[in-house]
Amino acid sequence: MLNLMDDHSEPAHVPAPAPDAVRQQLQKLLTSEKFANSPRLSRFLGFVVEQTLAGNGGDLKEYRIGVDVFHRPETYDPKADPVVRVDARQLRFKLAEYYESTGRLDSVLITVPKGGYSARFELVGTVPTEAPPLPKGPAGVWRSVPSWWRCW
Repeated sequence: MLNLMDDHSEPAHVPAPAPDAVRQQLQKLLTSEKFANSPRLSRFLGFVVEQTLAGNGGDLKEYRIGVDVFHRPETYDPKADPVVRVDARQLRFKLAEYYESTGRLDSVLITVPKGGYSARFELVGTVPTEAPPLPKGPAGVWRSVPSWWRCW
């Protein structure tokens, strides 16, 4: 199973996808078989993605999600009602399932790493089907072959 749940580090070399690409991927996720029949998880995912895109990812706290997404009253106590933590775990699991099956070839990856509720967006590069050939030297000899081998 893909481990999309634990990695909270930001990849330094991977450019972030454009917000429009993230929103397209969000719609693809929400209409997928994994999310189409889960309105609570769909609302949760849509909220964290839009808040993260708006630059508010660091402000996503359990209390705020409980009130804004799950319509808990202002007196909501996250210690007494674990709805956000339980659904966050389920959301991470559904995302991992999606990217292992239907979304395995998607170019944009949306995750919600453990330790927070902010979404993370990543462009997933394609792996070349075959390696490029090594450059050849004189007489078709591979340059990577040591010169003392060339006499054999």
